Amino acid sequence: MQDLINKIELLKNSDIKLQIDKRIKEFKNPNKKSTDDLFIELCFCILTANFNAEKSIKIQDEVGHCFLTDNKDELSKKLKDYGHRFPNTRAQYISESLEYKDKLKEILQSNDKKAIRDWLVKNVKGLGYKEASLPYFEKILIINDKGLDLAEIGDLFSQYNSEEFKGKKLETFSFNPKTLKFEIVPVTNIMKHKYNKDLYKIYLKLGKNVVISGDHSVFTFDGSEIIPIEVRNLNVGDFIAIPRKLPIINSLKKELNLVNEFIKKSIYDEIYLKSKEYCNFLKKNYKSKIIRKNQYVQHFRGIIPLKIITNLPKEAYSNDTLKKFKVEISWKSSPNTIKSVIKLNKDFFWIIGLLIAEASVNKNPIEFTLGLEEYKRLKKLNSLLSKVFGIIVKEYKPKHRNVYVLKIHNLGFFYLIRDVLEIRGLSTTKKIPKIVFNASFSNIINFLQGYWEGDGWKKSKSYFSVSTNSNKLAQDLLILLLMTGINARFCIKKLGGYKSTKANTIDYNGIIQPYNIQNIAPINKTEVIPYAGKVLHDIHKKLKIKTRINEKHTVLYDMISRWKHINQPSREKLKEVIKKIEKYGSSEKLKKLRNVVESDLAFVKIKKIEKINYNAEYVYDLEVAKNNKDYQNFVGGFGGICLHNSHFLRNIGFDDYAIIDFHIVDVLSNHNLIKKPKTITKNKYLEIEDILKKLAKETNLTLAELDLYLWYMETGKILK
Repeated sequence: MQDLINKIELLKNSDIKLQIDKRIKEFKNPNKKSTDDLFIELCFCILTANFNAEKSIKIQDEVGHCFLTDNKDELSKKLKDYGHRFPNTRAQYISESLEYKDKLKEILQSNDKKAIRDWLVKNVKGLGYKEASLPYFEKILIINDKGLDLAEIGDLFSQYNSEEFKGKKLETFSFNPKTLKFEIVPVTNIMKHKYNKDLYKIYLKLGKNVVISGDHSVFTFDGSEIIPIEVRNLNVGDFIAIPRKLPIINSLKKELNLVNEFIKKSIYDEIYLKSKEYCNFLKKNYKSKIIRKNQYVQHFRGIIPLKIITNLPKEAYSNDTLKKFKVEISWKSSPNTIKSVIKLNKDFFWIIGLLIAEASVNKNPIEFTLGLEEYKRLKKLNSLLSKVFGIIVKEYKPKHRNVYVLKIHNLGFFYLIRDVLEIRGLSTTKKIPKIVFNASFSNIINFLQGYWEGDGWKKSKSYFSVSTNSNKLAQDLLILLLMTGINARFCIKKLGGYKSTKANTIDYNGIIQPYNIQNIAPINKTEVIPYAGKVLHDIHKKLKIKTRINEKHTVLYDMISRWKHINQPSREKLKEVIKKIEKYGSSEKLKKLRNVVESDLAFVKIKKIEKINYNAEYVYDLEVAKNNKDYQNFVGGFGGICLHNSHFLRNIGFDDYAIIDFHIVDVLSNHNLIKKPKTITKNKYLEIEDILKKLAKETNLTLAELDLYLWYMETGKILK
């Protein structure tokens, strides 16, 4: 605490003190203020929530006493004209609060500070403790020691706060607020909040969706900036931000050591290692650990049980050792073997893609079924199984069936697929193995190509489409495609045929097959940058670019005017226009617009919003930060939607209370006065307030003064 006290004392002896003293005088002693002034101050607090404090001050000054006289519609129009992000909702909150205007003075005269706070939180909408986030079952993208995973946030909270998780790293995808490019960022906290309200389910035009609390925020673009917007303030037709592209993790090694993987998974039954030279090597170097009664015959035959190898150091079954002695994995008395070291190359991932699409994997033998028209693909599969895994398989055509069948009678291959890669389940529960998410760009493409050749189809010369019965697999495919720069559409389509079944379908207009992604830069012609027309029009006017030549509007001006009044510009067209405008000069707004156009964000319309009942006790949230800077966003929901991680608490805005927002919490945690709370509750708020009271006493400041000093230390600004 002493270090923080010293910093505060330095500020108290600087010019900053004069500015803070001036601010304090502006809202000190509410009893001397008129009822009208108190209500206008309350309106400022309502405006500031989830909005910019400086802009709220300006709006407060402009609107003034109209807060007291305007009806909801009049006030909403003024707020919109002055640039507030939530004019309708804030106007409604303020209008509804008018009935308490004459009670404010009486309420604030109470000696019970807790009662004052509780009354404000209960009766004034827009004020209160921040309790927002995702339900237990909603999925978010995280990166753990096993790689990328789509995890239920409630389950993740339990793991994160368990003893087993201590010391483990957890990361997620988050866009950099400055560059708007996605990065892999550490998760610094997972929190839960008590919650007793309805949730909202947001459906987007691309088929993506998320279930979220009304107090939580997503992101939108207002024409000049990426801004958070509370879910309760959204309307059908609004645009919200989703990832346009996610980073490639590429954390895989080039080879997979099956011996090591089987040992880690405790797969020993009937598994043997086969190589006479390898057995001689083991006898020479580890004789005392492998020679046991009644086992010498097998050793001389060049076969050794895998279970014996578990007693040896890892160098005894390293990749180099196994490859040197050409060790194969077999099972009891079977001539069928599989390589002990598998290359994780394009052929491996193509086979896995086709296997997810076409194979039955629930029992040994694993069985591929392909149509008669796929004979060339069948031959390719057979050849690659031999090349990659060392497996010899023969295909056959069953009687009375117009298909080819390829059965792999190989226990080692079965354990690899089921236990190591964790590919299992029915067609309705299939999912993409984690090894694919952690692969290189080219290997991801080869996996997608293999899957497409099994379950994909061509609709036109530039239309990519795949179908699956598994909703989980569909979600995995959407995320995997994002890692290749493809923002695909999801829908449920009726398939033709005898049963008229429905299938989860993913499509994209711009490529035919995944291999095309490597050769071209797919362009989504329907992707737009919303609300850019008005900003471009202002820039065009400010730079004094001609609007007419020979009494006719210029092509540039016509296009910008159309975007302002009629439709939204596509990303590609907007790039071209920005490039043309830059020839006439530049501005801060133009730079911000170019930053958005070149970002990893896309903007999609809301198709439908549903309110849903939520009977559980808690909702959950993430905190993410990198290099001590809050990124305040992560990716969750079905298909990937940008979500704003909550600030800790809502500013209730009165000078005789501690005003605790995320800036204050950051200062305290950076000076080791608190640990960032894992669970956000009202009690935690009051606990932090007690620490601030002690700090205020040590520095001889009021809580209001201390708040301004701490806020200045974190932001470099002094506001209300």
